[in-house]
Amino acid sequence: LTYNSHCTMSTLSSNLKSRPSNEEDDPRNSSAAQSIVLKISNHRFAPEYTHQCFDNEWIPGYQPYHLNDNYHESHNYHSGCNFELEVEITFSPSCDICSVEINTRRKRESMVDTRNPKKLREAHSTGENNKQRGDVDLPVDDLENDNIIKTVPDGTPHSNDNDTAESATITPMPPEEIKERLKRALPKILPMIKGTKDLLENCYLEKTVGKVLKTYTRGNSHDCDKQREFVLTVADGDNAAEYHKLVQNIAIFFIESADAVDFADTQSGGYWKALYLFQKHDDSKFSLCGYMTLFHFLSPFRKPLPGTV
Repeated sequence: LTYNSHCTMSTLSSNLKSRPSNEEDDPRNSSAAQSIVLKISNHRFAPEYTHQCFDNEWIPGYQPYHLNDNYHESHNYHSGCNFELEVEITFSPSCDICSVEINTRRKRESMVDTRNPKKLREAHSTGENNKQRGDVDLPVDDLENDNIIKTVPDGTPHSNDNDTAESATITPMPPEEIKERLKRALPKILPMIKGTKDLLENCYLEKTVGKVLKTYTRGNSHDCDKQREFVLTVADGDNAAEYHKLVQNIAIFFIESADAVDFADTQSGGYWKALYLFQKHDDSKFSLCGYMTLFHFLSPFRKPLPGTV
C-alpha cells in the first residue's frame, strides 16, 4: 500500500508491513498496539499506530495480555503496572459498525520483567489464553456502559500490600476512558447485548458506494470456490459523504497522520473523491477491503493548459 500527502488508504484484511519488525521504534510493538486486537471476518491483527488515541503509545496502568519479543520504548512503563489488558474490537464486513470488549486482570508473576528494560523481554509466561487462579479484573465502580465487559474483584488496584511503591503511583485508566479514546479511530460502536455478535458478522453492504470503475477476480482460476470477485468504485460529494464519515476514522490505526475528510466541503479551493475497493460475495452482499482519498484542485501550472488535477 502506498500513500502521499493527498491520499490515504486503510485496510482491515491484513496488517501493514511497512517497517522491519526488529526496529525499536516500530509502532506495532508498542504497548498500546499489543493491547488491542482488531477482528473482521476470520482475521485478527493489531493496529499499526495508536498515538492519536493514547499518549506515548501506552494505556496507563496496564501491559498487554500477550507481549511479543520485540522491544519498544513504551514497555518501560510496564514495571509500574499492576494489571494486564486486552481490548478486542470487532468490525462488521461493511466496516461502518463495531463492538468493543475491554478485559483486564491482575498482572501475573510470570509477566513481571525485572531486567533492564532495554533488553528484549522473554515470552516465558504460560497459560496466556486463560485467566489463572487468583487473576482478577480491574474494578470500575461507576461504569454503566454496555459496550464494555467488566468484573468487579475484591479490593482495588491500590489496596494490595504486595504492590511496590512505584506501581502504586500508577492509576489504571478507567475502561470508560479507554473506550472514549478509541472512539477517535472507530465507527459507530454497538452495545454488547444479545444478538450483537450475529449482527456484526452479517452486516454487509447491499450495494457498493459510488460509480463502478472496474470489477476483477483473484485466486485460483481452476477452482471457482477459491476465486474472489472485487469491485473498484469512485465516489464524491453526497454519494460518499455519509458512508465515508462512518468508516474514515479507522485510518487512524493504519496511517501515522490520518485525519478526517469532509466530502461536503466545497469552500477549500478543491474537492474530495474516494476510491473504494469492495469484495463481492453475491449480488447484494459486499464488504469493504480498503479506500483511498483523492483531493482535486485547480492548478494554474497544469500542462498543456491550466485545469483541475
